[in-house]
Amino acid sequence: MTTLSVLSNDARNHITQIQYGDVSIEDVLEIVTKDTGLPLDTKHVSLFDSQSMGIGQSSGMDSLAIHINYPEQQINQVYYIFRGTHGLEDIYYDTTGIAAASNTSQLADAENFLKKVNAAISKDGNNPDTFGDGHSLGGHVVINLALKMNTSTDFGDISFANVRGLNDAPVNIYSLIDFDEEFRIYLKEKYGVSNFKKISESQLIQYTKEYYSEPAQIIEHVRVKGEPLYAQDFRGKLYIGSQIHYLGDLETEEFTNVAQYPFSHLSWMPFFKLQELRYNAGISSFIEGFGNFDRKIGLEKAKEMYESPLGRFILGVNIAREANKSAKPILFNPYFGYQLAQGYQQRDQLEYHGIAHLTELYRTGHMKTYFNMLDPIGGMPILLDREELLLFMEKCQNGVGDKQQIIRELRGYIHSELEEIYSAVKFDIGMGISALEANPGVLLPKNRMPSYGILGGIPKERKARSIVFDESFEPIEHGVLGPLEEIIQTIEQEIKHLEKFIQDVVVTLDVLFDRDKELAGTIRSAQVVTGGSR
Repeated sequence: MTTLSVLSNDARNHITQIQYGDVSIEDVLEIVTKDTGLPLDTKHVSLFDSQSMGIGQSSGMDSLAIHINYPEQQINQVYYIFRGTHGLEDIYYDTTGIAAASNTSQLADAENFLKKVNAAISKDGNNPDTFGDGHSLGGHVVINLALKMNTSTDFGDISFANVRGLNDAPVNIYSLIDFDEEFRIYLKEKYGVSNFKKISESQLIQYTKEYYSEPAQIIEHVRVKGEPLYAQDFRGKLYIGSQIHYLGDLETEEFTNVAQYPFSHLSWMPFFKLQELRYNAGISSFIEGFGNFDRKIGLEKAKEMYESPLGRFILGVNIAREANKSAKPILFNPYFGYQLAQGYQQRDQLEYHGIAHLTELYRTGHMKTYFNMLDPIGGMPILLDREELLLFMEKCQNGVGDKQQIIRELRGYIHSELEEIYSAVKFDIGMGISALEANPGVLLPKNRMPSYGILGGIPKERKARSIVFDESFEPIEHGVLGPLEEIIQTIEQEIKHLEKFIQDVVVTLDVLFDRDKELAGTIRSAQVVTGGSR
């Protein structure tokens, strides 16, 4: 049974898109059969709808489950698709469940839906591979569900094989703790944390990443560069997962983070630091106001109160009182107006968040993938570019090969070319010696004895009959070969350092990417260093 999705990502995106309308089994069959090329019909494909099952009406949670069972090809897979913000209930959950972390209603309904669908499927002995997708709010829901499901013992043998958030809203670690009881137990038993609100946010995020390190490996984020949701900050925000796929123009400016003080880069100055503290306090108060309203009244009670004139009056008074207390500090802050104005100038980027825009960009193939992880040394979150990482490893391997090639060429020069040059010189000298030996007289000057005086007489000419040379040659001096040998030794040391560096990198990356079999194999191949530029 394969754990790879039989549906392409394009098909999964398309189903996520049509979920914003009424979806029929015929709609799903058309997409699935076209994408897989298999002769599927309603015997092979089943559709489950949360609305039809009576789940999610009060919270706004909306999900489809598509079960594809084709024994002829050993295909048995189920896809859970979660819709994004579409109505009042969704907006309410966005503010209270995600930003303020005061309720987990949609997460609870999503878990209930998954368990009921799985019960319906497994009663026939099916144990399908499970996949998940969600856009915006739906991405938040399915990722929370996958984190709990893939670590909890409450789900039996089922677990997600792959989950994709499409322009997804982030996890809020505080609502995740409320949602996942086993995580709360882990925090108490391992770290003694009974009141998680008393420890720092950064420490709690670290514990969260540690606990969910395994399920995080199967989570991917698909994001259009510059879409507005990703930039917004709030307490407890966390994007957890193994990869982030960016779509669109990567040069697009990130959307304005309205929750961030616009002049934080000047906070080293006392005046701006004070203004930043006021701004942050105002944002926190504004978000907490949604949580206070949720805890005091809640969506269901608010709906009941809205049914009568008196209830509407009381509800209005409560909203006005809470808004005056929580929203006033930020709404009348001039810097907040400045940030809103900055966002208005980027209003064209609002459409980047939509599922239709994301789906269309995905089809064009303009995508760049980054690995989302912690720096193993500094512990800071980092994004690693997949293509650049592989290119870096390739250059490291080629660097060793190039240096080895240089050494071979230098040794070839010493033992071949240099010897040839020396042999040619010795040959020329030998030819000169042979010429002199054949005519030794040229080495002696003519005898010019004086022809006068008592002892003077007729001069006698002297001639050399033969001459003998020492034809032995000394080897090439160290002064010639020494610098070349030193260069070779230096390069050999560089190779040792580079090989050690590659091994250290491989050990680190082998741990970081042990879930990505294709990439892990490529990285491990760096341990066998082979040569030459490519």
